[in-house]
Amino acid sequence: MKVLFVTKPFFIEPLGLMYLSSTIKSLGHEAGLVLTSENLTKKFQEFDPDVIAYSIMTGDQDFYENINKELKKQYSFLAIGGGPHPTFFPEMLKDSSLDAICIGEGEEAIKHFLKNPTSKEIPNFWFKQGGEIIKNPVQSLMRDLDSFPFPDRRLVFKYEEIRNGPIKHFIASRGCPFNCSYCFNESWAKIYEGKGRRVRFRSVNNLLEEISEVVNSSPTKFVYFQDDTFTLNKS
Repeated sequence: MKVLFVTKPFFIEPLGLMYLSSTIKSLGHEAGLVLTSENLTKKFQEFDPDVIAYSIMTGDQDFYENINKELKKQYSFLAIGGGPHPTFFPEMLKDSSLDAICIGEGEEAIKHFLKNPTSKEIPNFWFKQGGEIIKNPVQSLMRDLDSFPFPDRRLVFKYEEIRNGPIKHFIASRGCPFNCSYCFNESWAKIYEGKGRRVRFRSVNNLLEEISEVVNSSPTKFVYFQDDTFTLNKS
């Protein structure tokens, strides 16, 4: 199966898409990336995807909706939305041209989908079917972050400004134990209530191995950690 990610131009590596891409490739499928500033029609014809996947921030939903509608007029594919907006406002699926959304962390969910793409019982996924919305619950949060393949740098290193940029981004842990009123974590906790520990850490050796790979394969002057609370585990 071929999955094509469509996203706005970026100057910081989109680790979420990169983790999904490496997961897809680890199962023997293909993953590609096109920026909305590029020729979408040309890329679509070259890659011939089965799935188009959008990572949608709140405020960008109409932008991606318009792109998806135009692509749907020309091509046949399954359109999936993920990221913050579908996660916290899943009801958006009803009035959108998307075929499905993925709520929350997507690596294990995309594995289930790729292994059985015709199923409508995929954890974390909501599907449209005959005017109805099929709502599947989220599965438990993965505890072993070391089990994930490293984010797919090849996906973004084709862009020279990303590959040769002096700052490379990493994440050493996932989750935050606090419920600050200005943050999304309180809503995230409700979605995953009873579904495992929010805060999970990669092992030091696993993280250092990834950093070494990146430093040795691209110009790197700064290592930037995107963790919510990088110093939570001080040891």
